[in-house]
Formats: sequence, C-alpha cells, structure tokens
Amino acid sequence: MSEGTLSGQVAIVTGASKGIGKAIAVLLAGQGARVMMVARGAETLAAAAAEIRARGGEVVDVPTDVSQPEQVQRLIDDTLKRFGRIDILVNNAGVEGSGKMLKDTDNESWQRVIDGNLNSCFYCSRAVLPSMLTVGYGRIVNLSSRVALAGHVLGAKPGGWAQADYAVAKAGVVALTKAMAFELAPLGITVNVIAPGPIMTPMLGRVGEAEIKRRQALIPVGRLGEPEDIGRAVLFLVQPENSFVTGQTLSVNGGTWMA
Repeated sequence: MSEGTLSGQVAIVTGASKGIGKAIAVLLAGQGARVMMVARGAETLAAAAAEIRARGGEVVDVPTDVSQPEQVQRLIDDTLKRFGRIDILVNNAGVEGSGKMLKDTDNESWQRVIDGNLNSCFYCSRAVLPSMLTVGYGRIVNLSSRVALAGHVLGAKPGGWAQADYAVAKAGVVALTKAMAFELAPLGITVNVIAPGPIMTPMLGRVGEAEIKRRQALIPVGRLGEPEDIGRAVLFLVQPENSFVTGQTLSVNGGTWMA
C-alpha cells in the first residue's frame, strides 16, 4: 500500500471513523499517503484505523473534536511533530441537522449544527495554512451537501421540513471554499468542495428503511451513493497534477441536482 500517486504525502481526514470519512482514508492510504484519521469517538476510530493498517496503510488515529479550536491546534501540532508536513486536508466531519422546522429551531440546536459543520471546517483550514503556505503547496477538500445547493432534503414538499440549519451550515462551507480558493490560488494551494447526494452511511440509515427507499426512488441513476463514490472524487481533487481545479463545487449525487 506504500506506492501510489500520493506516496510520501501527509493527509488529515476528519470524521474518519466510519462512512464517507473512513472510505476517504482507505483510498488515500491506498495511494501511499500517511493519513491522520480524526474523529470524536476513540474506540470506533481505533477500529477503523486498525482495518487500514491490516491492509498495509500508514495511518494514525487521533481522537479530536474539530468543533473545538484548541483541540484542532493540538491535532495540527501533533501532525507536524510526527511528519513535518501537511499536504492534504479533507474536512469531512459533520453533524446532523436538528430535524426541526425553522420556527421550532432553538438557539442551542442551531449553534450545534453550525459548529459541527461550518466552524469545524474553518478551524481546521485555518490551522493547516501556516504549514502549507511555508512550502507553497496544499490540497484542501471540504464536504458540503446537496441540501446546501437545493435548500431542502431530497423529495421534500414545499411548505414542509427543509432542514434549514443543515442547509445554511453546508452552504456556508461552499462560500468558505470559494473565499479560500480565491485567497490561496496564487500560492500553490487548491480548495474545492464536494456536495454529496444521498449516500448510504450510518447517518442516512437513521431515517429508517421506508424513507431510504422513498429517496432512492427519486435518484435518476437508480441507487444510493456509496462512501467510495465520494472517496474517489476526493482522490481526484487531491492529485498533485490537478493544480488548475480550485474553487469548484463537485456534485456527486446520482443526478438529483443538476446545476
């Protein structure tokens, strides 16, 4: 697993203990990157890292709450101490929306969703930049959502639940990506965002089998996405030769949003 297009590079993947984040870590390690796997749940994260090591990948599991800037800085300091460089950052960590109509959304729920999806992306991106700017190279990929582009959950009816807190947080990730890309374009650092559609992850699984089937019927390609579908998109964006792709939103959604 040590040889590949990313051999020798160092990557940080947040939300890496399961689902999309784990798939991203597997693929990056498979291309030779040394991967810092980050998530809040230490036990689940350790198990995911052990699986990748068993395949020959070089990974380090670092339990971290990326919604807390102090913990983020410790993560970056630890990465630089271990490896001396950071080439790739994938801001995948996120939290579910409150599941409430906007009129019923309390301040605490709103802040939790903003912190977990948008502020975490800001904290991690800000923390890696000094290292990337020093060497004049970096690849940052942020994870948004189809909900950010459409403003509502797939199949929602007008007047119904739109998941406003999640939509706003993930739309903020798109805007942050564009602003960062503009600032960093002349400096060797690309910043892009992926907006997944319905992906079969533990988070989606919590909506229940009936709702999953209903959403699947609305997907033009006829299936739910798999975490690896997003992982392959990340792998494309972080390649060293893809220096002309920046500030872009790559929709990976089976045709549920075409724009």
